[in-house]
Amino acid sequence: MKKTALFIIGSFLALSASAEWQFVTQSDGHVDFYIENSGVKAGKSIRKVWLLLDRLTPDKNGSLSTRALYEFDCDQKKGRTLQSETFKNRMARGEISAINSSSSDWRYIPTDSVINDVLVAVCAPSQLKPNK
Repeated sequence: MKKTALFIIGSFLALSASAEWQFVTQSDGHVDFYIENSGVKAGKSIRKVWLLLDRLTPDKNGSLSTRALYEFDCDQKKGRTLQSETFKNRMARGEISAINSSSSDWRYIPTDSVINDVLVAVCAPSQLKPNK
């Protein structure tokens, strides 16, 4: 268990140090949405991508950013979080304030939502990278 936790934390730290983020959209609440620039891991219609939510003001827990491994079903227009972590600083830097390694349930994505803008970007053929 301890080794698993260290591996997860080490993976997050490595990603934070090397990640290049591509801006996708901004919400009305002044949250910028980015996807990790190295690309989208793809299956037939399922796409996995690191998503960064960068806030201009802290959330209720004092965090300025959240990085999440998100999975989209491009055909069914739904998504879910596979794991996430929040940071005290912007752009997934600084102290990690929380880690969640539990997957959320699949949810349909409303067409008039910010996350739909992310789905459209992630599901674009130009984002497709081979699985490694």
